[in-house]
Amino acid sequence: MPERHGYSVEFSSINPNLFIVATSQKYGRKGGATLFLLKILSGKEIVCLQSYEWVDALFDIGWCTSDLVCSASGDGSVQLWNVGLISSTTPTMCYIEHLQEVCSVDCSKYYVGTFVTSSWDRSVKLWNTSYSKSLSSYQEHSDIVYQTKFSPHLHNTFASVSGDGCLKIWNTNCSTAVATVETQCPEVLTCDWKPADPNVMSTGGSDGLLKLWDIRQFSIPFLQIFSGCTAIRRIRYSSNRDNVLASVSYDGITRIWDFGKTMDPVQSIQNHADSVFGLDWNPFQRNQIVDCGWDNFV
Repeated sequence: MPERHGYSVEFSSINPNLFIVATSQKYGRKGGATLFLLKILSGKEIVCLQSYEWVDALFDIGWCTSDLVCSASGDGSVQLWNVGLISSTTPTMCYIEHLQEVCSVDCSKYYVGTFVTSSWDRSVKLWNTSYSKSLSSYQEHSDIVYQTKFSPHLHNTFASVSGDGCLKIWNTNCSTAVATVETQCPEVLTCDWKPADPNVMSTGGSDGLLKLWDIRQFSIPFLQIFSGCTAIRRIRYSSNRDNVLASVSYDGITRIWDFGKTMDPVQSIQNHADSVFGLDWNPFQRNQIVDCGWDNFV
């Protein structure tokens, strides 16, 4: 990805060889961005099926449907792209409600076309592709909301993490969070739900600590591990392997954890020469992951 710095990557939920990457020029500080639709042909060979340009940085990406992709932009907008129409390289919709950079987007696996976004403006918004305006807005955090993540088990539930050090659990039908915990981390940068247990989720933050939480007993984490790096930028549980989680960091290392075996990484992969931001597991290939970073590589 020449002159493009990777921020987010996600596999298709229906095609095992297809994934999307959100990138930005000049580390996302200024300039435009490119969304890449990539395909794995065989082994390590990857081809670009299409690329889509935007006027500002793209910080996150998600599949809304088999063909619709939404992206989070530094200009405060959210774009909807139809990647099923190869001839179309402009957004089919552009949502403009956030007042500052949009840093996170996550799509519901249960409600088609529904997604949630978070922003530097401290707000979280719920959307559906059938409507031109947000369905709901949630505002309790006192700092940047770095990530939102739908529960894979509880259909109307999502989590949010923020620079205020808090992890919040929300029901989409309520304007206030149903649970809040102060994680004792200066900035919580990422979170994910455990696919095999509806009550367990993990967080990673600027202190380099991985923390596992039981949402039924939310006061303290039941497991806490220092990752060995200064900050954790993204974590993702494997949907095919119980207790297995991957993390990426500013140190350029992708770490694989298996909490059922050891509290140390079972694998540390250093294929990047700069910070790694994007990470995802292939839901169809048991041990396959993809990551992207600031070194122009995916």
